[in-house]
This record gives sequence, structure tokens and C-alpha cells, in this order.
Amino acid sequence: MRLAVFTLLSLVLLASPSLAYELHEGDFVVGSGETFVLKDRTLEVDGDFILEDGSTFIMENAVLIIRERYKSEHSLKATRAKITVRNSQIRSSQNVMAQTLGNLLGPELNLHMDRRSEITVEGSEIYGRIILHEASTGHIENSTVSYVYWSMDSKLTLEKSVLGSFVFECFGGKRGEMTLSDLKRNASTNLELSNLPEGGFLEMRDTNVKMLWSFNMEAECEKDVTLRNSNFNLFWVKFPPTDERIRIENLPTGFVTSFDLREVVSGITLPYNVRIENARIDFFKPEMLGTKAEIVNSHAMVHPYDFADLVIRNSTLYSFFNYGSKRVEFHNVYIRENLQLIEKVEFRGGGRKVNGKTIGAGGNFDFLFDNLVINAPEIIVACNEGKMNGSVKFLSPLSLSNVHWVKGKITRTYPVISDPNAKITLWDGETLKQTKTTDENGRTSFTLIFDPTTYNKTYTLKLSNSSFEFPLTFITSTPINLTAPKPEPEEPPEQPGQAEMGNKSNTPPASATTPEPEGSESPPPPTPTPIPVILGVLGIFAILIAIGVWVVWRKR
Repeated sequence: MRLAVFTLLSLVLLASPSLAYELHEGDFVVGSGETFVLKDRTLEVDGDFILEDGSTFIMENAVLIIRERYKSEHSLKATRAKITVRNSQIRSSQNVMAQTLGNLLGPELNLHMDRRSEITVEGSEIYGRIILHEASTGHIENSTVSYVYWSMDSKLTLEKSVLGSFVFECFGGKRGEMTLSDLKRNASTNLELSNLPEGGFLEMRDTNVKMLWSFNMEAECEKDVTLRNSNFNLFWVKFPPTDERIRIENLPTGFVTSFDLREVVSGITLPYNVRIENARIDFFKPEMLGTKAEIVNSHAMVHPYDFADLVIRNSTLYSFFNYGSKRVEFHNVYIRENLQLIEKVEFRGGGRKVNGKTIGAGGNFDFLFDNLVINAPEIIVACNEGKMNGSVKFLSPLSLSNVHWVKGKITRTYPVISDPNAKITLWDGETLKQTKTTDENGRTSFTLIFDPTTYNKTYTLKLSNSSFEFPLTFITSTPINLTAPKPEPEEPPEQPGQAEMGNKSNTPPASATTPEPEGSESPPPPTPTPIPVILGVLGIFAILIAIGVWVVWRKR
């Protein structure tokens, strides 16, 4: 009840027209040792919101909006800072993911609490991701938060709140075992994890994780985690850079009676492990940190980084975030729900060291499609440069209005099939761009470069000596069959005397009776009703009438 009251009060106050509005262009910085109070007003920041070492940020009856067109473009960053949020709201601008998936699951705004930062949230709404790292502290009460990330060196208390997702995070440093059991979605949860060797603790009281329980295993994690009797969303498993290609196969989905991650991964010795016993899991999420790998026969989310080199076969990907890749081959792969071609903003300016190699922000890729199917409602492009080639079928999006292109350049090659030695031209309106001639097998290809100014254009392929044309866009399925329709064969001229000879072909004329197919029976002709039967029926009616008259007479 208290949560409902706080939420209603928050909505009423946030909708009040009396809140003053201010737009800040660029990064908003609260300097070291300074205190910034946001009260009874709305502040929108088109940049990062930065809390420097030792600063304090207090919100009361206020709204903070951080503009964001794609994941992690901007964020809130706190370093040894203290944040208090009461009866307020923090959210990103309405980017495409929030519009598509809603406020609980869609927000991609990160609130980074680093180096012993502290955050207190009471009676408020955080439509973003509170991320507690580096021995930070959080207290969330009677509030709604989209995502909470808790690392095992941090201290977190959750009370009477609603979360879209909760993420356990394991970094390096402490080897050990951990068991999670009886975790349910959309149910009141009481959970306590204490006496951890990392020094943190988790206390969750009367809190509802509406949609997603997740576990993030960093490449340096040294935990063996067992999941039992739970309804879990996903395990994120980060793989380090490798020189030789490793193999990952048969990653499961649905109810799992027994599973051991190390048994389905070969070519590498994992410092961590995942065991699942009698639990439901949506999927695993391999995050390939410059990894050279083959993923086969799996249900998974896949996120390659920087110089990853992947071959994916016979798999269903429930989302594909390309933060960077040297090359990715898709062979008989189905991508659904989420497709983003972006850079890893958090790895700008020095990247991240993993096994002695630096993983940068990436943003580049080279894709080879071999029977790829894309069924993603939206595509987000915020990359540097990429290439695409091969056979792909777009089930969705089917409209360019669902392609959200922020930045970057993509070169796409379109395989074309036509008649041998056919001349084909590519047009941009009335301007001829390319002319190609197919080889002896009827094959050729065309290449277009798309960027924020051209991605929504429609080009035209034309087949010479024919009126046949084909529209070409960024989301056109390939290969393109540009074979002109064959004309209908003409009826042969009537031969002299044919009318007099009559129809002597083996095919009966349209007026002729067509025999029934073998095995079928024609309905029998109707049988006339015999006269004696008719007389019998009339006699019965006469008897019934006589009985009725006699009954009436007797009553009188």
C-alpha cells in the first residue's frame, strides 16, 4: 500500500505544470566537494551528468531527464559521490527502446555508482539502470526501478519496491561457490546474501522483480554458480580474447533439468562455471570480448566486442548487439527481438584490459550472411563503419521508419540473380549509378553505401530490354531475383478444316463431362418416393386427428 501511495503521489507531482523546466546543453558537472539540489523543477541534460569525487546530489519533487538516442550514449556517473532521490523521477529521453519495450524493461540509461558512491532512493521512479560497483552502497525503498545491478563487493538494501530486472554481478578476485534457488518472477521476494568474501551484502525484503533475474559473469569471475528451482532470465558469460577458435554449442532455453556450462564449451578453460538444476531459463548471453569462437545449435543473446571473430550456425539469437567485430558469419541463423549496431561507449578512452589485451569501443564490423533471417521490430545504428554481404530475409522491420540511424557508415552488397549475360542498371531517381552484366550463371552484385543522410532512400534496379524494375532499400532481402516474367505462350493458329473436323484432341472440351477423380464417388440420383409410402403417412395423420376430436368430446 505504501508503494502505491508513493507512486501515485509521485505521478501527481511530476505531472504538475508548476514544475519549472531547464535544458542544459553538454555535460552537467557537479564539481568535487560541491552539493547540487534539484527541487520542484525539471532538468533535461543533453550530455552526461557527472558527479565528481566527494560531490552530493539531492533531488526532491523533481525530474532529471538525460537525453539518449542509443544505449549508453549518455549516462549518470558518480565517483565517491552521494545521491539522495525523494519523490522524484530520473529517466532518459524517450529513445526507441523505451518506446518499444516500456519503462520497466526498455530504458538503457546507466547510473554508474563507482568507488564507494552512495545512493538512496525513496518513493521515486528510476527509469534506468542503477549499477553498484567498487564497494558502493544503495538503499531503495518504496520505489520503482527498471534495473538494479549489484556487485558482490557492494552493499544493497531493497525494501517494498518494484524492479524490472535484478542482475547479480561477479568480478574477479575471490574464488568460491554460490547457490541461488527459488527465485521467481513477478512475486514478492525476500532474499539475503551476507558474509561474502568480497565484503558486500544483499538484503531484499518484499520486493517484486517483475520480469528478469540475471547473472553477469565477467571474464575474471571465479565463481561456480548453481541455479535451482527458479524462473530465471539469463546468464551473461563473458569470454576473453582468444587466438584459437573456441566452440560453444547447445546453449539451452526453457526448463532445464541438468546443465553444466563447461560441458558445452571447448577450446578454453573457464575460470567460472554455471550449473542449472530443475530451473527455467530464457537463454545464455555469450559476450565475446575480442573472442574467436564458433557458436552452434544454440538459443542465445550474442554480443561481440571490438575485434571478435565469430561463426554462428543453426541458432536462434534473441538479440544481437554488435559492439564491434572483425568478422561475423551467420549460417542458418534467426535474429529476433533486438538488433543494434553500436559502439561500446563505456570503453572509449583507453578501453578495458582483459587477459593482457585491450578491448576498445569498437563500432566496426564485417558481416557475411548465409541464410540469415531478421525479425527485429527496430534496428538501431550508431556505429563507425560496417560491411554486409550475403543472403538475408527481413521479416521485420519492413519500414525504414523503424531503422534509427544515429551515426556511422555501412556498405551493403546485394547479390542479384537474373538470366545469363543480362544487363542490369542501378538508379538513384533519374541518375544512373551503376551498370552490371551477369555472368554465365546469371549472377552479379551491386554495392551501396548508407549513412545518416542516405539510409532511408529507395533506389531502383532495372533490367535492360524490359520494363521490369525492382526497388532497393537498406532492408531489402537478398538475393534479389531480377528475372523478367516470361510472356504467356500464344494459342497456335487454327488449322484449315479444323472446325469441320471437330475436337479430336485427348482433352475434352469445357462442356464435356469430366470424369471423377479416382477414389471418389458421384452422388446417386434422387429416388422418387413410392405412392404407398405417401398413403401410409396420410393415414397416420388421419388417425391422430380422430383421436384428438374424441378426447375433446369426452371432456365436454
